[in-house]
Amino acid sequence: MEEVVWIVPISNFDSDTKLVRFSERLCLKRISRTKLENLLGKLTSDVTLFLSLLEAKYVLENRIVPPSIKDERNDVILALRLLKAGDLIVLAAFHTRKGNRVCLRTYDDLNRMLLPSNSYFLKSEETTDLIELWKIVRNRTPKSYLEFPIRKFMEAYDKQGFDDRIVDYMLAFESIVFHGRDRSIQPAGEVIGIAIGMLLGDNLKDRTKIKKTLEKAYELRSAKVHGNVKKLRNFGQNIKTLSMDVEDYLRRALRRLIKECMHGVKK
Repeated sequence: MEEVVWIVPISNFDSDTKLVRFSERLCLKRISRTKLENLLGKLTSDVTLFLSLLEAKYVLENRIVPPSIKDERNDVILALRLLKAGDLIVLAAFHTRKGNRVCLRTYDDLNRMLLPSNSYFLKSEETTDLIELWKIVRNRTPKSYLEFPIRKFMEAYDKQGFDDRIVDYMLAFESIVFHGRDRSIQPAGEVIGIAIGMLLGDNLKDRTKIKKTLEKAYELRSAKVHGNVKKLRNFGQNIKTLSMDVEDYLRRALRRLIKECMHGVKK
């Protein structure tokens, strides 16, 4: 079968290493401005997208021979986002076949490029952990109960509002905690807080902090879903900090649970 080369510019991303090789056919590499301009070609018809993509310093390159080799781009993006915080943004993907270039405008919302964001910097000493995490993500159990929370975690990167992100994060936590079982008579936020606190907390102080944070996040989630504008206003500027804390808990929980599922630990 004919080889297809996928090239995905990664925006809001930088590193002190020029190349991260995941496999013979898959790598994350630095790209020069000239090569990036050549890749974008005649994309000038969409000026906003063109200029946004020009900000990229790295591309993800995946060589595949359909259908024998799996398309692994999304696994790398997931591994990067599970490794650490940072608004790593993917706006478009290109694929070439016999020299013909095609642009597929997919992935994140272009409006995210217009907002202040937390840039993602990959240190060279983190690349080993990244590759190991990619292997775990790549080999995770298909159709696992974790696929829904993983999807909500990834979808939150498309959201502009921190309150919208929190809704996705809490839906993910609800799925993790309540999958395959009846709801407790206790408030859902409290149950989630206790469960995730036990999963992630090293001591009582940590577990208490996690519980309080997730209870507050669930309160916001409920206010957002039920249109309680007055209650949402009470959160004020604290929504951003709350969103970042909840995102971190979800990232840590998913990393741990994916590893445990891979090794046959039932949850």
